[in-house]
Amino acid sequence: MRYIVGDTETTGRFAQDRIAEVAFLEIDRKLGVLPENECFHTRVNPCMPMSPEATRVNGLTDAMLRNAPRFETFVETLLTFLSGATLIFHNAPFDVRMLDAELHRCGLKSIEHYVANVEDTLALSRKAFPGERATLDALCDRLGVDRSARTTHGALVDCQLLGQAYPKLKKALWTNRELSETALAYAQVHRESRVLAERRKALQGKLAAIMPGAEPVDGPGFVISVDKVAKIDWEKLARENLTQEVIEQLVPRYEGSIFAFNVTDV
Repeated sequence: MRYIVGDTETTGRFAQDRIAEVAFLEIDRKLGVLPENECFHTRVNPCMPMSPEATRVNGLTDAMLRNAPRFETFVETLLTFLSGATLIFHNAPFDVRMLDAELHRCGLKSIEHYVANVEDTLALSRKAFPGERATLDALCDRLGVDRSARTTHGALVDCQLLGQAYPKLKKALWTNRELSETALAYAQVHRESRVLAERRKALQGKLAAIMPGAEPVDGPGFVISVDKVAKIDWEKLARENLTQEVIEQLVPRYEGSIFAFNVTDV
């Protein structure tokens, strides 16, 4: 499976806005960005003006995009590069919506038709660090990724940062999962131990009342002298739903002159 981080820069954040820059960078899912990783990056002529707000964020201007290729001129090359991969975005719903709009204008299907899967590191970040800020900057700071090269929200630099952060984010998620599973397992064992202790205490009380000479011991059951076994009131035991068969199951071993009654499995 190939893993590719992606980012789009746009003319704005509204439905009618267009893509102004795209970048997709193949990564190693365990090691992140490597020098030999393949990359697809280009500015895009959006065929509409950049909004002032978008220019302040990504630094792109109309003059910078005037001679850039239009989306439809490279879309086939882009889809070939992305084909069958897992795509990773930070805030995937936005990037996918913008890509889908461009693909539909070209008479093509949505991006998810061409790739294996789409992951959203914004959602993963909120899962790994609940209650914390989940921006790409905050994620990089939390995971120790150097973002000093990021002066604007450029598509390529954002891909490079996300490519470094992704393996560390997945590791944090696995660590949290292992801790959660350990805590759940401990809680389950504790709950089962409490239930078993209550059940054992109740059964020991019944046996002590019915079996003359039965003596509690530290652990799961009772000890009783052999000569006392013959005096057990089996009818009374039956009324307590403790049949002779059950009592015999409670005698796992014979040690000299005593029987050891184990009540853990009753």
